[in-house]
Amino acid sequence: MPYDIRRQLVLRKFQEIDTNKDGQIDRVELTAHAVKRFLETDLNKDRFLDEDELKKAQEADAAKMREIIPTLQPRPPAAPRPAPPRDQPQPAPAPGPPPGLPQNTR
Repeated sequence: MPYDIRRQLVLRKFQEIDTNKDGQIDRVELTAHAVKRFLETDLNKDRFLDEDELKKAQEADAAKMREIIPTLQPRPPAAPRPAPPRDQPQPAPAPGPPPGLPQNTR
């Protein structure tokens, strides 16, 4: 995926976890998010996750991404800078020896 789309997905996930919207994720917010995800994944409510439940959770996450990604648009490329006008006179060369190695060093 392009960088801009991955960045937008990460920012969405960050905003989802940052429940108090202070721009930081603290331990309470992260723990609450992890517990919520665990409870959503534990389909049979036996307080354990098995392979089938994890597989279904991954499939659900993939389906959610397939729905979200088309709504995300990469940022348009920056507008090209106009070329400088060609009719401007070039500055006169500086008087003295041409640039390069120091002169009269031998």
